[in-house]
Amino acid sequence: MGKNDRKKSVFLFGKPTKNKLERLIETEQAYTNLMNRFIKEMANDSKYYLDLMNNNKQAPKIRALEKSVRHTHQLGSAYGQNAIDQAVSLLHNHFMQIKNNLYGYIFHHDKGIIPYVSFISLLNASVQDENELAVLRALQQSTKNKQAAKTYENAYMILSRLTEEQRTSKREYIRALFYDKLDHWKLPFVHKATLQLDSRVSKIEKSHSTTEDFVVSLKLLNEKKYVEIPVSTSENSLRRLNQYKNGSMTAKVVNGKVKIGIPFTKKVNKRAQEELLGIDQGITDLFYTSNHTKYGSFSRMVHVYEGSLEKKLGNRSSLRNKLRAYQKQLKKTDNQFEKELLRKKIKHIADNLNGKKSLQKERRRYHAVVDYEISQAVKRLFEEITTNSYLPIFEDLDIVKFDRGKKANKRDSFWIRGKLMRKITAKLDWHGYHYKTVDPAYTSKMCGKCHHVDEDNRKGKTYTCTVCKYKADADYNASVVIKNRALDTEITAIVEKYKNNTKKRHKELRELLYKRHCSYMKKVQFV
Repeated sequence: MGKNDRKKSVFLFGKPTKNKLERLIETEQAYTNLMNRFIKEMANDSKYYLDLMNNNKQAPKIRALEKSVRHTHQLGSAYGQNAIDQAVSLLHNHFMQIKNNLYGYIFHHDKGIIPYVSFISLLNASVQDENELAVLRALQQSTKNKQAAKTYENAYMILSRLTEEQRTSKREYIRALFYDKLDHWKLPFVHKATLQLDSRVSKIEKSHSTTEDFVVSLKLLNEKKYVEIPVSTSENSLRRLNQYKNGSMTAKVVNGKVKIGIPFTKKVNKRAQEELLGIDQGITDLFYTSNHTKYGSFSRMVHVYEGSLEKKLGNRSSLRNKLRAYQKQLKKTDNQFEKELLRKKIKHIADNLNGKKSLQKERRRYHAVVDYEISQAVKRLFEEITTNSYLPIFEDLDIVKFDRGKKANKRDSFWIRGKLMRKITAKLDWHGYHYKTVDPAYTSKMCGKCHHVDEDNRKGKTYTCTVCKYKADADYNASVVIKNRALDTEITAIVEKYKNNTKKRHKELRELLYKRHCSYMKKVQFV
């Protein structure tokens, strides 16, 4: 897929006969078992680790493993190759998470061995107990990228200052840390795999003898001929299938039906975006821009949540607490009359807790309100961006750490989890519009005029600087700060330098902003 290509999928559904469904489920299970076997064998043999960390699916060792194993599952080469490709992808993500975790740990405990976890080849050299200097020289000689060659040379100079005994000790330390993570972190395990299909095991044709749109033909386990399954989809999906280039299909059994996924690729043109637009994800408004425009509101969500859903959730919590109290009391008492009474109470509460229809109805209502508000806000903001060819600037929010109190977090959980950000960025990306993110530190506390940072600057939706007395809507002030930060080379340098050390990064940012504040105040005094 090219740099300017965008990929999505359409889905087709069909209801196969009982016999075809059984064959499909058997194939799905065999494919799942094969994937899990590949995962287990590659994770338990270090000779595959370098290829896994590089996500090298075509490596000779990996292809040899696939050929030696696939015949035992009677799935053939096409399914076998697709299964091991998916297994490699899962293990690649697993190993890179371990590598990143090791980097974070070593960064805070022993910076002298950072090169061993900065490069995949050096991490693998530690695991295999190979000469890391020879690995670096080989990398330096094989690369055509001057910057990469310089990086390898710098690492070589650092490690060559160590004695052989010191390097051996460091490799052993890294190896011990790596295997400790590998032993204690749960390996990827596939409960129900999606069949990855290609032209060797599947084909799709327009239907001429059924009411469905297409007929999908699949090669399944223990079937000599193709199994045909009629499938249908929506008019919009039909348009996309005809309009864009299609990729290899996937198949999965869902609630007795077969779900066929067909990826399609859309080519997008590079957009001309010059003027910046700062965008704050507000507390009252979903989006507030540096143009003084706002989109979406939490007020309707809050009304629905606090009006009905919160009350029902609170009632269920009280019932659970009572249930646990009665169960404890039941274990302690020997009085038969009291036992019988407690059992009746426990049954009555359990019956009430099992009656979830009204709660589910309120949850669906709340989720529908949230989805509608987000969709409308995203639609309108997207129109402003595209109409004016803006380059949008967002905060790079760490959603997990974004905490505004237990009650607010529960109420705004959909937004807190990043749904709002995912919606707008996905829409921009699909249509070929770029966007930038900036470090969110102090954007809501910093004065957009004098750079003063103070908790007391912001009171709800009102922003009043405690020093220069600048007044503005709090979300508007934040959006201006976000916009200006996109071109701030000093802040960008600090963020890049301390991207893995939040404490140090924030300390440097506070010092820089304080200097700017002092400089601003001196200028004001002379005016």
